[in-house]
Amino acid sequence: MQTYLLKALAAAELRRGFCAPNPAVGAVLVKNDQVISVGTHWAAGHPHAEVDAIRKAGEEARDADLYVTLEPCCHQGKTPPCTKAIIDAGINRVVYAFADPNPVASRGADVLLEAGVDCQHYSLPEIDVFYKSYAYWLANKRPWVTVKLALSDDYKIAGENGQPVKISGDLCDALTHRRRLRADGLLTTYQTLANDDPKLNARLENRVVAKPLFILDSVLQLDRSLQIFKTAKSITVYHRNDIAPRDDLDCIAVPFNHEGLDLNAVILDLGKRGLHDVWVEAGARVFRSFYQNKLANEFLFYRSKKSLGERALAAFSDINPIDERALNWESLGDDQLARLTIE
Repeated sequence: MQTYLLKALAAAELRRGFCAPNPAVGAVLVKNDQVISVGTHWAAGHPHAEVDAIRKAGEEARDADLYVTLEPCCHQGKTPPCTKAIIDAGINRVVYAFADPNPVASRGADVLLEAGVDCQHYSLPEIDVFYKSYAYWLANKRPWVTVKLALSDDYKIAGENGQPVKISGDLCDALTHRRRLRADGLLTTYQTLANDDPKLNARLENRVVAKPLFILDSVLQLDRSLQIFKTAKSITVYHRNDIAPRDDLDCIAVPFNHEGLDLNAVILDLGKRGLHDVWVEAGARVFRSFYQNKLANEFLFYRSKKSLGERALAAFSDINPIDERALNWESLGDDQLARLTIE
């Protein structure tokens, strides 16, 4: 069971970050100990992974065993219920790894059992982790938020006068692009874009992927000559609710306070949009707001061995808010990496 479920997980991984508001799902059909098809949920509104696998197998699906990462759905949404497709195809047995916590989509296992289809729940820790953000989003109506911060050895984040400086090495960069790829959306600030003019897409060895981009821009200063207008899948801008929206941007007004835009309101809006995973790349000020107000679930720290000197831009203007005792640093190439998870 484990081998086939992990194969289904590998299929689901291929579409993580592309299916919101649905979770990514993978399915494997097995007959006579041979894999006859692999299915993937491509995107919301497309066939679910179970249906994809059944269609690929054709008549061979009858009497086969179906291994799927998530409990099959039993409701009519943009697509018909997977349970009906499974029953109609004559599937012999269904093994699923993660019980669907969605009250609308759950009960799939019960429906299959009532129809005489053998249905088993076989939990795997790897798949539990895969669906952590989906379960969190369902329970809290907000996405799982990860904030990245790259630091030099002397806790600097940019050169003199905020000039962009490459801090982390190639392995940290590769990790960043993988995390961008699997996120449902990226969150940054106007200041980060104005300073660095980054592409903010996911660049991997064999492809470049545009991602939905969300920008904190209090007074709508965003310059349309920035690279993101060519590289992002979509752009949404959050601004102060006392500022009139711009006609040339997708603008969302949110409350503001002495710290700036109300980040909690932003996160709640991202949750309403169906995003399960949000990746944040911004400056130290935004990091501090997320950290001190406990608005993120995970913080990812990259720390270089090089120092940038006294005239470089410090990450924190006064006291370092990071509790170093909570961080366990590990080597990643020439750099160090630490994760801090706040459940």
